[in-house]
Amino acid sequence: MNIEQNNMLVLPDSIGDNDFAKIAQSFGQDDGPAENARLPRLAIEQSSDDDEGNRLPKGDFRLRAEGSTFYLKKPQVRLFIRVFGYDVYNATEGEWGCRTVLKPSLKDEFLDTDGGLKCGKLSKAEVDALEDTSIEKALQKSIKCSQVIYGVVERGSGTNLSDPDNPVDMAGTPFIWSVKGSSFIPISNFFRSLTKQKKLMMKEVVELNTKRHKNGTVVYYTADAETKNSVDFDEDNKTMLKVFIDDINDYNSFIIKEYRKAAKLQSTSDELNVDAELQVA
Repeated sequence: MNIEQNNMLVLPDSIGDNDFAKIAQSFGQDDGPAENARLPRLAIEQSSDDDEGNRLPKGDFRLRAEGSTFYLKKPQVRLFIRVFGYDVYNATEGEWGCRTVLKPSLKDEFLDTDGGLKCGKLSKAEVDALEDTSIEKALQKSIKCSQVIYGVVERGSGTNLSDPDNPVDMAGTPFIWSVKGSSFIPISNFFRSLTKQKKLMMKEVVELNTKRHKNGTVVYYTADAETKNSVDFDEDNKTMLKVFIDDINDYNSFIIKEYRKAAKLQSTSDELNVDAELQVA
């Protein structure tokens, strides 16, 4: 679909109950899913307490689903898709500065919301050539690369801190897991080992664990993964895989829309600068 077609309203073939989602979005009733309406998020809890001072199970896996937070120890999961993305997060403002599309290979082209590529990330050689005290080097450190993994809990109970005596069976819960920082290499190595063994990740039951590290007074945890057994990939799994693919495509469509808007602004700005220079000349 070209840009012109993408900006035209289309008369629907029918308007019925089964067409609700499509019609609501097409005619402005629903402007699309909010960021927090995406799939449940999996992460390692790196904090010892929350904003109210409540103790947290640091080092456990945290799964935020249906408005609640659950903590799991050594969950067994199925990993369906791994994609990569770059982002810059402004912790002070609590918002994203720049994000890229999600792609299955680091060799791919990563369009970003600033109208550029990879949020401006330079190659390792280019970063190493920068002065250690330069602003540019500091900016480069703020650009993070993540492995964004889509999967489903196969086995595991989750504990909600408000009701710790009644664990909840989390089996069948889908999740998105953004792996970056110190966990990036061990999880990347895990996928590499699966490939060497010619094992499809989506057919493997994988146990997730964490490892404790200490750097001075700072204690942090990294992810570890180990295959437990192989299983079949059935029709229910195919349905879930489509859910994940649709989520990635929806996300990428949003990023591409922002990329086009930013690139157009850059082009207009460049034209104005050229006009200004010609007038001065």
